[in-house]
Amino acid sequence: MSLAIIIPTCGRWTLARTLRSVQNAGVLPQDEVLVVGDGPQPIAEKICRDYHARGVPVIYMDGPTTHCYGNAQRNFGIDAATHEHLMFMDDDDEYVEECLPDVRRVIAENPGQAILAKMRHRSGVVIWRDREIRVGNVGSQMLIVPNLKSHLVRWPDLYEGDYHFIAGVARKGLPVVWWDRLIAIHHSCPEDPARR
Repeated sequence: MSLAIIIPTCGRWTLARTLRSVQNAGVLPQDEVLVVGDGPQPIAEKICRDYHARGVPVIYMDGPTTHCYGNAQRNFGIDAATHEHLMFMDDDDEYVEECLPDVRRVIAENPGQAILAKMRHRSGVVIWRDREIRVGNVGSQMLIVPNLKSHLVRWPDLYEGDYHFIAGVARKGLPVVWWDRLIAIHHSCPEDPARR
């Protein structure tokens, strides 16, 4: 089964770390990693070219210019994605090393279902804490969803867009599987040293 990993970017220097984590997580040549810029992002485009040369199946695309949480870029990526399952990552976060083989296994065990894995904040707090779709208990980095356009919703331009997307997918009829496996690390992006 093939994965499409959608990464909105505003050109942060941390994108290289994120793509390195995708590589170390076990991405396969038949997957697609769609990096969608908040408007043109030449630095992100260069980072993507570098990682493509290293064997990461990454494609950079200029998305809509919004300066608003990356949600429009996620929608753009969903529209462009052709692979069977969608995953989402931010350009300042990371996947846990070698987690994608386990992702493929849990997808095979739960066909046609949305899967919510766990994510850890760099402070040590792990979410989800309980099996409830609510603000603060779910995030885009923990979601694995079949690329069934009829069961997907648009990501709203709200700070809580992750919650609204995941809740909308559940309302559209995709059963949710709570998977007690840590797959992502959430960082609050430190200041870019080049901008000091």
